[in-house]
Amino acid sequence: MMSDDITIRETSSHIDHVSFQIVSPGYFRTMLIPLFRGRDFQAADRKGSAPVAIINQHLASLLSPGQDPVGKHFDGWNTQNMQIIGVAGNSKYQNVREGAQPLVYLAFDQQGEWAPLEIRYRGSSGQVEHGVRQLVKTAAPGFEVFSVSSMALVRDTIIAQDRLLTFLSTLFGVLGTTLALVGIYGLISYSVTRRTREIGIRLSIGAQRRDVLWLFLRESTLLVAGGTLIGLPLALLLARFLRSMLFEVTTSDPLGISVTLAMIVLGGSLASFIPASRATRVNPVQALRYD
Repeated sequence: MMSDDITIRETSSHIDHVSFQIVSPGYFRTMLIPLFRGRDFQAADRKGSAPVAIINQHLASLLSPGQDPVGKHFDGWNTQNMQIIGVAGNSKYQNVREGAQPLVYLAFDQQGEWAPLEIRYRGSSGQVEHGVRQLVKTAAPGFEVFSVSSMALVRDTIIAQDRLLTFLSTLFGVLGTTLALVGIYGLISYSVTRRTREIGIRLSIGAQRRDVLWLFLRESTLLVAGGTLIGLPLALLLARFLRSMLFEVTTSDPLGISVTLAMIVLGGSLASFIPASRATRVNPVQALRYD
């Protein structure tokens, strides 16, 4: 992809830092880029014919806001009086986080420059690569196929750091939640052990076992609620520093926060239920003798 400036002939307006990409007919269909207006390149768009170009939506909005740019002419990329024949959808090329950039597609047969070869295929990539090499060797002996890679591999390479961050964040999140639940379990278990005599007294004077169960569940619920009230604002505050590392994910998603809080409350209740239910099975006579 190259970069240059263009000047619109009808309005004499100048647009800086416009990217240019050389493509052949069928490129947009192969890359699943929609063509909203105008036409695709054709076999007739070759050297000697009138220079034509296709622009993306972002550049179209800069050239003629609210108007159809098809048919307008511009000067750029060492070519004078180039006509716009179509408007294609915006796409990303360098980074998944990049915003829309002004882009001009040029006809391969008119430029005579080399360009990457994109192929949509089914089956084995190795067989397709071998077939393409043989085809190029036969049809164009002066050209050579090199640096062959699948788009999936290119994509995975670009977002490798994002995936690593996602994995580490998930791992630390699971570890943190597990430690919190183990801590709640241990705290309630310790409380049950230390209050064995109190439990025996309560049961001996007529307290129901469900009352004892609710006693410890209430304490654990208050513990989880207090931690949530303190931790949620801190988490939202710290999440602002991670916003630049996230792609199409907001740090204040109400649904995600609600699901996380529900899981924490449910996990805390389950972690405290086991020691709390053990407290209801305490023998009152033995509990009164416990020291």
